[in-house]
Amino acid sequence: MLHLRKNMIAVAALVASVVIAPPVAIAATGSGGATAVEQAFPNGVPAGGTVIDNGTAVSFDGGSVILNLTPQAYTDCPAGWLCLWHDEGYLGRMLEFQSVGYWQNLTDYGFNDQMSSWRNRTSHDAEWSYDINGGGTTRCMASGASAKYVGDGDNDQASAIKIFNTNGLC
Repeated sequence: MLHLRKNMIAVAALVASVVIAPPVAIAATGSGGATAVEQAFPNGVPAGGTVIDNGTAVSFDGGSVILNLTPQAYTDCPAGWLCLWHDEGYLGRMLEFQSVGYWQNLTDYGFNDQMSSWRNRTSHDAEWSYDINGGGTTRCMASGASAKYVGDGDNDQASAIKIFNTNGLC
């Protein structure tokens, strides 16, 4: 009975350490400056985020959303994904989406009001909106299409995206 109780206490301690563990600590760069992850998330990686690729990217939603914190190019957008870039000309940080069927708020990924260019390599049409949850002005992103620059009026306005379950909507 004592042996069983010790095992139960050990399991409870292990579960508690996982459940209430602090945010993932990110090693500082050799030069003493902040890492790309620390710069993007100074208060720690958001809940559900996992640092990957040697600290140059963060994965969300089981890998269906990836925020690349180092500059990415047009050719870095993988087939089957919708990619958003921080800067025009498909430059800068890149946020990739693969999930379909629901609005995803860019605030959840540290990318609100930061999109300047995009590429849709999915087989589905997509849409982005000025406000979270698909509110406000919306813009369509047809399957296979891209925009090197969203335009002066739309630049840095995206707050949510949705990849539809079909195409032919744009």
